[in-house]
Amino acid sequence: MPFDKEGHAELIEDQNSINAFTGWFFFDTNPTSLGTTASHDFYVKITPPAGAEEKDYYFTFIAEVQSDNGLGINNSKAQSRIGANLLVSVSKGGTPGKKASIITFAAPKIIDSFSGLTYEVLIGNLGSSFFKPVGKITVDQILGSTTTLNLAPLNVLVGGSREISCIQEEELTPCKMPGKFLIGIYRANLSFTVDGSGESIEKQIYTIAFPFSIVLGLITIFIIYRLIRRLAST
Repeated sequence: MPFDKEGHAELIEDQNSINAFTGWFFFDTNPTSLGTTASHDFYVKITPPAGAEEKDYYFTFIAEVQSDNGLGINNSKAQSRIGANLLVSVSKGGTPGKKASIITFAAPKIIDSFSGLTYEVLIGNLGSSFFKPVGKITVDQILGSTTTLNLAPLNVLVGGSREISCIQEEELTPCKMPGKFLIGIYRANLSFTVDGSGESIEKQIYTIAFPFSIVLGLITIFIIYRLIRRLAST
């Protein structure tokens, strides 16, 4: 079940892998009938064997849903599947090694005041277990106000990287400065810890915002005005 840097999962159904890990899981496999708006809880017991390698394992718990057929409805069209991803870390000591790196923390160095300012955050996992970054981007306008953009605590898997969004009122959002007009020098500091503990990892960048479009508009108006004056005087 590989993930890309946006966190999208790809389900790979390999029968050999399924057979190898069947003994890890126990749950009720009896079919369940559900009426409209009804629900059912599945309890999954996960027991890795004593000799399991200490690392992360990725699984998907799949439930197959089959609707009661009506007349004229093909049975294959009445089936669907839903799944839930499971991340299992195996560690004898209970504290697997976790190490993060900032692969990318970037924004344009110079922007127009009306173009908006969005930060790109890409975090890598150099450890032996997945983690969630807990932190923020603090943006200081030199001689001005301070804005805080909170990072979304998204899973970063071993050996991979993840584009990190920001979170506002429990919703994922781009890491973007609020407001429609920006001017001045903006100093942005990215800081986060692994799972909310340990040493803080940080990086700082600068962006200059200037109203180029306004200046260009004024210059254009001035040139047109001079041309009109010159034509009127001839």
